[in-house]
Amino acid sequence: MAPGEVDTQDKNKQTALHWSAYYNNPEHVKILIKHDSNIGIPDIEGRIPLHWAANHKDPSAVYTVKCILDAAPTESLLNWQDYEGRTPLHFAVADGNIAVVDLLTSYESCNVSSYDNLFRTPLHWAALLGHAQIVHVLLERNKVGTILSDSQGATPLHYAAQSNFSETVEAFLKHPSVRDDSDLEGRTSFMWAAGKGSNDVIQIMLKLKLVTDINVADKYGGTALHAAALSGHVSTVQLLLKHYAQVDSADVMKHTPLFRACEMGHKEVIQTLIKGGARVDLVDQDGHSPLHWAALGGNPDVCQILIENKINPNVQDYAGRTPLQCAAYGGYINCMVLLLENNADPNIQDKEGRTALHWLCNNGYLDAIKLLLGFGAFPNHMENNEERYTPLDFALLGGHHEVIQFMLEHGALSIAAIQDIAAVKIQAVYKGYRVRKAFQDRKNLLMKHDQLRKDAAAK
Repeated sequence: MAPGEVDTQDKNKQTALHWSAYYNNPEHVKILIKHDSNIGIPDIEGRIPLHWAANHKDPSAVYTVKCILDAAPTESLLNWQDYEGRTPLHFAVADGNIAVVDLLTSYESCNVSSYDNLFRTPLHWAALLGHAQIVHVLLERNKVGTILSDSQGATPLHYAAQSNFSETVEAFLKHPSVRDDSDLEGRTSFMWAAGKGSNDVIQIMLKLKLVTDINVADKYGGTALHAAALSGHVSTVQLLLKHYAQVDSADVMKHTPLFRACEMGHKEVIQTLIKGGARVDLVDQDGHSPLHWAALGGNPDVCQILIENKINPNVQDYAGRTPLQCAAYGGYINCMVLLLENNADPNIQDKEGRTALHWLCNNGYLDAIKLLLGFGAFPNHMENNEERYTPLDFALLGGHHEVIQFMLEHGALSIAAIQDIAAVKIQAVYKGYRVRKAFQDRKNLLMKHDQLRKDAAAK
């Protein structure tokens, strides 16, 4: 073989040594290295033969890896990063090959905390994939002493927790260097677990007393119960309530877990929270009740549950809007039917003078308009602002021709028409006033003349 031919590269810039490592053939690797094959040549993906040797699920790959490292156990080789920032250790971890991981990390110069381009360490990937034994090895050989977080501020424990890998989480919790640190949003791994319904992990964390305060909040005031309620994990909600999670804990927007569940339409979670003592009469920072959020989400079943629990169907937020107006805004006719059948008032005006009919006409929801008029909605409420628009004006502005025709057939007027009618009436009133005034003036004049005649006769 001519000098240099041993490292001839194919179209992917891979040499014979790359392929021998890829096929896990330690004998071929030894021969090629003996003939001075360069073990540090990167391929088109930036990977050297050691990457491909480590990228095997078969425990026997440890022999191929050892052949390469015996030739050059250098720090740069051990920690070589491909174009995605991944070292051979990242690959071994991803494949769950404990034998290769054990070998690589046995070298003093192996960096077990190396970040890839996603800012994840090998420990992150071990946690994410649920490799409990590998987690233990990496923790034991972590010379940094602290657990690094990724670009979201999430530690490996966060990823194990959200995936419900209880054995992996237990491996973390038994190590003295592990704490339940928060990510950049202030969320702990316990909160991540709650948000994903990872009940096995939650129970392990509570059992091993990692969680000292089940009601700890993130930077937005959300708790684990908020996370579970938002995601609709009813069994997780039950578990948290059993361990005394505060059912009406409010976040910075004054949303309790019940608000989150109503927004997303999680019926079973809502029933569980109410059974656990959640109040339905609370309002958030905008004055929205849980019923407003249920209506905005178009969830009639949730509206029914809340009404059965004595919430006022005509409750108004700080802008004066009712749940019926919220349902009308989205054209959620099933919600509207439910609310109207439970005495929702179709003629309530918000602080701008708008009714549910304004929103329906604005968006062209003809069937919902027919429904609302059938329940006694007045068609000509005007806004309180300078324009004084009626529902018909909203339909005209939106170009909803079928709605315009229907509204006109049912007595709807535009503000211009109302002003014309008002002008005619004002003119009629003014004309009548002038006639009455002229009559009164003439009457007064006649009375004055009559008095003058009487005065003259008396002289």
